[in-house]
Amino acid sequence: GALCPYARRADGSDALLSMSEGCFGLFEITADEAGRDVGRLWAQIHPDDLQGVADSVAHSERTLEPWLARYRNITPSGKQKWVYARGMPRRLPDGGTLWTSILFDVSERVQMEEQPKESRALLFRAQNMAALGQLTGGLAHDFTPPLSVTPRGPETPGPLPPPPSH
Repeated sequence: GALCPYARRADGSDALLSMSEGCFGLFEITADEAGRDVGRLWAQIHPDDLQGVADSVAHSERTLEPWLARYRNITPSGKQKWVYARGMPRRLPDGGTLWTSILFDVSERVQMEEQPKESRALLFRAQNMAALGQLTGGLAHDFTPPLSVTPRGPETPGPLPPPPSH
């Protein structure tokens, strides 16, 4: 994980005050690079998740409630990682907000959560196919005339009789 104090100043600008070395494993940029330009971290957030992350930060800033987010991150090498972030905000004397935050790579956990969904979907499709097969077999049976059987046993000695002529 990466530990990072993140600040949003009263004027709306933001900054990373520092970041642990876990930053590189999560974001593929060094703590110094992230500190010089926090926008590089924002730019890695998946486009479909960016607004939700921004809204969650704004909500935490307004209410001083803990910041919680789970989002997809796309690293410079193109790898997608799921990030879980949690930060505790506090108001600064100048009116800005400082979060002491920790961010974790939860990609494996998300994949494990998705596998049962995929397995359930496959099971559902297989059950539907089995039910369709039973229905088809039942309909075929209902519309197929029964075969006539000529008893053959000790009570009917000799060769089989010829088929009836029409």
